[in-house]
Amino acid sequence: MLVLAHRGLHDDARENTLAAFEAAVAAGADGIETDVRLTRDGVAILMHDPKVRRRTVASMTHSELSRAAGYHVPTLAQALRRFDVFWDVEIKSPDAVDAAVRVLRGFVGTRRMVVTSFRRDILARVGKALDLPCGQIVSRAPLGVRPAPGALVVWKLRLATVRRIRAARARGQQVFVYGPRTRRDHERCARLGVDAVITDWPKLLRA
Repeated sequence: MLVLAHRGLHDDARENTLAAFEAAVAAGADGIETDVRLTRDGVAILMHDPKVRRRTVASMTHSELSRAAGYHVPTLAQALRRFDVFWDVEIKSPDAVDAAVRVLRGFVGTRRMVVTSFRRDILARVGKALDLPCGQIVSRAPLGVRPAPGALVVWKLRLATVRRIRAARARGQQVFVYGPRTRRDHERCARLGVDAVITDWPKLLRA
């Protein structure tokens, strides 16, 4: 089971920063989950929230965004160049797809990566452009009539039952889960035999 640090390890560092990623690697995480958005000048940057100080990320250039945030907001390219780990790249918005694809294309074959999103349209576009595993993030039941598209599924932990995992594997999909909080939650992930767990507390599994 891969242990992926959710936005890096941000006990003592800001989430989705190079410092948080460095801390995750030092803590023994196998990889990192991060979030991609697009700035006004077309840079694929790493940030979860759509706004900073009431201004949208998309309305600011990369330098303006860093000034507003109060720290250097890393780019997707910077993170991939610096850390040779397993990457779960979540694309947050459709406007970021083309820029993210351009960056990811340069690392295909040299980095272990998957692309995830809550949105099927984003996954469809990435799947056509890149030979990378893609998977939909699902946060609540019912899971829908149509199975989530892609080579993997990313479920909130409470959705990951033995029956659902077996069904996903019968479709040829890997199963990632996110959202464990307690040691018992993390142990349950291991018992379920999921392929990867996305966690804010990777040390619970790498202690």
